[in-house]
Amino acid sequence: MTINATRLTVSALATPNLAAVTNVTRAAAVVLGNVPSPEVYVTRVGAIAIGNLPSPEHMVTRICCSILASRTPLYNWIDMIVSDVFPNDISYNSVGSIRFATDVTVVDSGADQRTSRWDQPLMEYDIAYGVRTMEQLQALIAFFRAVKGRLYAFLYLDHLDFTSSVATAYEARSAPPISATDQVIGAGDGSTKTFQLSKTYSTPSGAVSNVRPILCPNVSTVTIAFNGVVQGTGWSVNSTTGIVTFTAAPASGVIISAGYQFYVPCRFDTDTLPMTLEDYGIGSAQSIKVVEVRPASF
Repeated sequence: MTINATRLTVSALATPNLAAVTNVTRAAAVVLGNVPSPEVYVTRVGAIAIGNLPSPEHMVTRICCSILASRTPLYNWIDMIVSDVFPNDISYNSVGSIRFATDVTVVDSGADQRTSRWDQPLMEYDIAYGVRTMEQLQALIAFFRAVKGRLYAFLYLDHLDFTSSVATAYEARSAPPISATDQVIGAGDGSTKTFQLSKTYSTPSGAVSNVRPILCPNVSTVTIAFNGVVQGTGWSVNSTTGIVTFTAAPASGVIISAGYQFYVPCRFDTDTLPMTLEDYGIGSAQSIKVVEVRPASF
């Protein structure tokens, strides 16, 4: 088996055991998963056979396997996200943006049709604005080298939106303290034990809303309530998926709510770190983008 292979092809004349199958022109299985021994991510396995042959003999003319694998030189799996938090003093002054992907078709009459390609947006941050001192520049260099540019994802604190609570008071300077009733994450049915942490964003009337899955909560800040009553025990939360698991399924009709602080899983959008020394003891970096990552299930 070759390391870092993207396609492995074997041409063969064989008689595989394809019982009770005749006139086979193509048999394919599509798999996305961790196939043990050897461990590879198989994305497509196909077999092409020609002829109407007595079962189980089939003349296979081509067998191919396409694989997608991330390997280290030691043939070990790479942990593609680390639990380290990007330096807060740099992220505090960074510029953030929310990016959707929408296709808009405009016809001759001027009317348009809009189609959303993503259910959830991706966050983007320009961290160069947060680098103002030599200490911050040195911290950025160390972090960038440690995560090897775009290779590893990490945790990023979005100082504008990192809590389950929402600022509603007039001239509020920050969001209020979190509470266990901030966000409703589900209702009990007597059998379901797992619930995804989420945050709901709505228009003032509530006619349109967006429910954001919270994937990387700060576990030490999470609080859970049943019908407004805080539950101190009987549950746990995963720091990399945001899934809350109860030891006993909540009773039918129980409203489950949560309060928390959370991080955004991000990676650098470049493998190049441009920087300069502008004056004595003052360092800065050019435009450097950090982008949100999300699992394939979202």
